[in-house]
Amino acid sequence: MVFSSAPFLFIFLPLVLILHTAVGKTKTRNVILTIASLLFYAYGEPAFVFVMLFFALLNWYAGIRMKAAGRYRGRWFAAVLGLDLLLLLSFKFFGSLSGMLFGSYVNIIRMPVTDVPIGLSFFTLRLISYIADVYGDPDKAEKDPLRVLLYLSFFPLMTAGPIMKETEFSKQLTDRYAGPEDIAGGIQRFTYGLFKKVIIADTASRVADGLFALDPAGLSMAGAWIAAIAFALQFCFDLSGYADMAIGIGRMLGFKAPENFDHPYGSFSMREFLSRWNITLVGWFKGYVYEPLGGDANSQGRSAIRKLVCFAALGLLHGFGFKYLAFGLLIGIVLIAEDEFEIRYRLKRFKWIGWIYTILIVTAALVMLRADTFGRGIAVLGRMAAGGAGTVTAHNELMRVLDPYSVSVMLLGCVMSVISIERLVPGRFRTGFDKQSPAARVLSVAILFLCLLAVAGRSVVLPVYFRF
Repeated sequence: MVFSSAPFLFIFLPLVLILHTAVGKTKTRNVILTIASLLFYAYGEPAFVFVMLFFALLNWYAGIRMKAAGRYRGRWFAAVLGLDLLLLLSFKFFGSLSGMLFGSYVNIIRMPVTDVPIGLSFFTLRLISYIADVYGDPDKAEKDPLRVLLYLSFFPLMTAGPIMKETEFSKQLTDRYAGPEDIAGGIQRFTYGLFKKVIIADTASRVADGLFALDPAGLSMAGAWIAAIAFALQFCFDLSGYADMAIGIGRMLGFKAPENFDHPYGSFSMREFLSRWNITLVGWFKGYVYEPLGGDANSQGRSAIRKLVCFAALGLLHGFGFKYLAFGLLIGIVLIAEDEFEIRYRLKRFKWIGWIYTILIVTAALVMLRADTFGRGIAVLGRMAAGGAGTVTAHNELMRVLDPYSVSVMLLGCVMSVISIERLVPGRFRTGFDKQSPAARVLSVAILFLCLLAVAGRSVVLPVYFRF
């Protein structure tokens, strides 16, 4: 089930809100949310629910044993961490690895190739963060397995984050309140995210899918650039839209989820971009990979190697292949170059140059992420750099996808990706609902109505991170 689908918007979410609001006891509310989260996941992955239950109980039990094991808790940590990583590797990389090793023999010997379960990466990252936090401080071990299960399966954060630490989430299980203002403000924030997803991201997706399906050799320079820009908009508004919807749902239920996006395409350096793009995912890698490896300690060269390891892992987390590795390493190499040559400091007087080079690097990295193969990604980048007129087929497809509506929406997306929406409309979306101007409230209702019409009138476009 996805947030932008009719079953979620018209059935699941209203029922959960009604039940959660009608019940007064916090423990009963937590049980309702746990059941609802499992049903939400079972809608799309019924078999994997049992795997989720098993690993939730395994990590909860390991946390209890680590607290009692004293200085021997490292054995439990190593064993459970290995199993958590095996869960990720077995689903995410087995099919790709078998294809690389055995090629055409995969079909002959009938090796199983399974789809990645929905939200597998975020689920595994939460598993690792919980068990690592307990290893660092055994007092963080949770006694109640239901609380661990709800942390791992909480439906607003399941598919695309944001990622919260268990201790941060657990505090809100016993001390939270959702009054009328919270529900109204949550609905408004959800509406903002829904608009990003179904209007901007889904429109850009249609353009990107149409152009990336073509032979890169037939694309003109303009076609290649439009394809790259369309996917950059899809990627930004799909992920940030889902983050806004998750934060909005959480607020309706009394939870405060961390911000995950802050107009990353308005950044003037790669370091600034990483501080504004998928903030909790980048923070997870910093806290659980980069710093345990040594962080900024020792020489600058060793620090650079650690950064490359982190960004290679971040790229491969998106999928197994050279194009994913190139996506992560390109961002990592530019970040290291910024630190080595102090680029962001040198461009303080010419911020527009920093913005241009940051956008170009990010766009190139996203082209590698979107292309079907590493070779096709390089080919698209080549057409962007020195493309020709293109073929008649590519030109016709470009004219088909670039209708007036798509052009208008993508232009709006370009503006919104750089400038905060609060500067474009009266009132502020992130302030209290009671403090907003009447115009902002009317606009919110109109946007919600527009989004519901869009959802009811077309098929669901799956999120970018649906099987991340």
